[in-house]
This record gives sequence, structure tokens and C-alpha cells, in this order.
Amino acid sequence: LNNMTLDKILLVRHDATDATDPTKVGYIQGQTESRLQPGFVGRIQSLTDLIAEKEELTREGEAKKQLHIVSSSLIRTYGTAEAMLHHLWRRYGQPGELRYTEYLKERGQGNLEGMSFKDALPILSKGSHLSTDAETIYPLLYSEDNVPNAETHEAVTRRLAQVAQEYVQGLEGIGIFTVHLISGMNYLRNLLTDGNILAKPFERHPNLSVVRLEFDAKNFMRYRITGQYGPPGNGVTPGTKQLVIQNS
Repeated sequence: LNNMTLDKILLVRHDATDATDPTKVGYIQGQTESRLQPGFVGRIQSLTDLIAEKEELTREGEAKKQLHIVSSSLIRTYGTAEAMLHHLWRRYGQPGELRYTEYLKERGQGNLEGMSFKDALPILSKGSHLSTDAETIYPLLYSEDNVPNAETHEAVTRRLAQVAQEYVQGLEGIGIFTVHLISGMNYLRNLLTDGNILAKPFERHPNLSVVRLEFDAKNFMRYRITGQYGPPGNGVTPGTKQLVIQNS
């Protein structure tokens, strides 16, 4: 990393869509567009208040921190980012700039996109004992590299390396990245902290969760995880449930 790089990065998973609604039958989104559920503006404002408190953006009489919001170009992430930006300015007077990039898209899942968890499971795994739920499907989507027409791990690594080069190394201050569960909360986090998108087992982060990364010049010029919190509104800070990758 060069001398100009973000001091802190907040990885934020976008708000819920129909595909991520636990009360509905799950299906695989990948890079397929899906809109945020009704009421998302209020939920994102609550998350933004939580971020402002945790990251001390609410202090008065001080120079505002340089803030960059970087989003995947898909609607569900861009809508989340835009609502955050507006709320930060209107309530806290915190200026920021919003950029979006295709490099941050969720991993393309090829022939599985739009398929139900039930139909996708036999393609992902031969284990007949496995359940057709998100706790099973997402770790398999994370680890499997042979789905027909899906992005390979090598291809995802190349584009996320571009994110690091253009939107991490090239900026200063704080970065808020609105991302997807696999490509951002896992692959990008792993790349920035360990240099390998598969460095850690898959972790499940609820919609509107936040993972904080801080620059660590002593650790081979990479980042370290210094906090996780959200989603807002339930009075507790849920922990991250780590899942074991099941071999197909």
C-alpha cells in the first residue's frame, strides 16, 4: 500500500431484499438485481445513527472526518449507500462522496442465479443429509469453484484487487463500503486482512451488519478487524455466527 490509504474501512451488508427475507423461500441472487424491501430508508437511517455513534462522527466543534462511501453497482447496495449518505449529511452535517463500481458486485453464481435453495443444493453438494437453508447454502456458494458459468475464485480475486487499488489505496480518511455477503463481508474482508479471499471460513452476517477494519502498518501493510456490530433496532449487538464449510 502506498502512503495514501484509508485509515478505517466499514464493511456494511446491504439491507434486506425478498431473497434475504427469512420468512420466504430462499433463492440465489448472485449478480441478479433485486430491490430493497419497503421501509428500508428508516432501517438504514437507524444503522447510520449507530455508525455515527460507534465511529464518533457525532462530535460537534471538530473538523469533520473525510468520508468516502463506495458501493457495489447493484441496486440493493447502491440504495443502501445513498440513504446512508443523505442521512449523514442531513442529521450530522457529515459530508461525503458516493462512488459505485462493478468491481464490488456479489460473486456471479452462473446457472444457479434465480434458483431456489432446494434446487441448487444437489448441484452444490452430494450430501443428501444437508438442509436447504441459508446456513447450508451460503458456505457452499462461498467455497465451491465449479458451478457452471459462475465466476471463479481467481476472477473474483482480480476484481477485488482492483477495489483495493482504486478505492482503498487511492483515498484517505474513512471508507464505508456497502457490499454483499460473500464478495464483500467475506472475500474482500479476507483479501484486505490476509491477502487471500478464502483465508477464513465463511461467516454469516445479517443484513445491515458492520465489520470495522483499521489500517495496520505493522502487519505487512494490511488491515485488522477491530469491531463488528449491528444490525440496529433490537437493543442488542448480535455476534457473528461462524459456519463450518461443508465439503461437497
